[in-house]
Amino acid sequence: MHYRFIYRRLVLASLLLVAASGMSWAATATPAATSKLVDINHANVKTLLTLPNLTEAQANKIIASRPFGSKSWLLTKDIISAEQYAAIKDLVVANQAIKKPKKTSP
Repeated sequence: MHYRFIYRRLVLASLLLVAASGMSWAATATPAATSKLVDINHANVKTLLTLPNLTEAQANKIIASRPFGSKSWLLTKDIISAEQYAAIKDLVVANQAIKKPKKTSP
């Protein structure tokens, strides 16, 4: 009985310590997860390789297959597997190029 009391107090103290320090019980994030989203329409090979389980050949294929209308095109264009897509879908975006307005002559 005494051990349960001590165990509960230790668990409660640990939870309070984590909450107070702003720490998380989650595993260490990958480099891509700690920074902003990777834009598959504009990222270079080095940036694409920060994504989990992406090979250099796949990164080059992404660059060669641009532009992407959406990130799901990585699947429809058969560039990565469904498992790889599930791992990176929350880490990538497919931003479209910003079109500059045409200058009108006065």
